[in-house]
Amino acid sequence: MKNWMAGLPAKLQDMVKEVDQQIAPRLAEIDEQVLYNQQRVLDLYREHHVAEEDLVGSTGYGTDDIGRDKLESIFADYFKTDDALIRPQLATGTHAISTGLFACLRPGDTLYYMTGTPYDTIQEVIGIAGDNPGTMKDFGIDFDTTELLPNGKVDYDGVAAKLRANDHIKVVRHPGQLHRGGNQGNDCVCPADFAKRHHFRGQLLRRIFGDGGANVLRGRPHGRVVLQECGGGLC
Repeated sequence: MKNWMAGLPAKLQDMVKEVDQQIAPRLAEIDEQVLYNQQRVLDLYREHHVAEEDLVGSTGYGTDDIGRDKLESIFADYFKTDDALIRPQLATGTHAISTGLFACLRPGDTLYYMTGTPYDTIQEVIGIAGDNPGTMKDFGIDFDTTELLPNGKVDYDGVAAKLRANDHIKVVRHPGQLHRGGNQGNDCVCPADFAKRHHFRGQLLRRIFGDGGANVLRGRPHGRVVLQECGGGLC
């Protein structure tokens, strides 16, 4: 088989080889992570006895969809949650997040983002942007946030002050769809642990990473609810 670099200048080939050597340790870590999570998924497939009949469609008339039930059980076990809702009717990530939040929030509650103002489409669901009917604001659900520090990190002093001031807050850690240094993956302070340290007496909601981040990490989520857009990360 012809080497893909055969048509490149010799100097460029040497540069590629040098860079490959430099990043080899990191690539090995990624490969190990891939195999680790692949094994987790395969173990869950065996544990839940996934079989050919689970791939057959269902009319829904008088019977349940066992394939869907197993898939949701696998997701719940993978993310260490009580349950999961994996449905094609959830058209977008914002739709999935909104469904989870509306299920947990009640009139008089305060949805609180400890990582700054959320992205645009969630703002319309909350009711702080746009003029759509049926927003959280319409149902008497309040919203509050603590903006990030200039360096992009969470203002934990500001967060602690907000938690002490309002027992009706529901805490959501949500980096949105922007890269924010120090607020990604294992660098994050768990909001559940943080809130408990500051004697917060309200309930905790937590959404982690978004867009597939959680299904490639070794840690487990914390808090009452995990809302996650996995894409094809499980398969």
